[in-house]
Amino acid sequence: MGTYMRPDMFKGRAERAPAWPSPKTQPEDVFLAWLLELPHGADVKAAAEREVARLDRASASPAIRRLLELMREAAKG
Repeated sequence: MGTYMRPDMFKGRAERAPAWPSPKTQPEDVFLAWLLELPHGADVKAAAEREVARLDRASASPAIRRLLELMREAAKG
């Protein structure tokens, strides 16, 4: 039997990833995932400040605004 190959099989993860935010994705979940992915010993305040700057340029959806609030709290230190 032959192997079925999906058209997106060789695309990178970022090209296949679903758009965020989806109705099922909560800002708190994204924040927690971001926090857990930081390298051990990372400067959380500095990393959060970078995310705040990035999110400020992003869409103004309610989910993005909530995530921005969480990042601003983390950036306070």
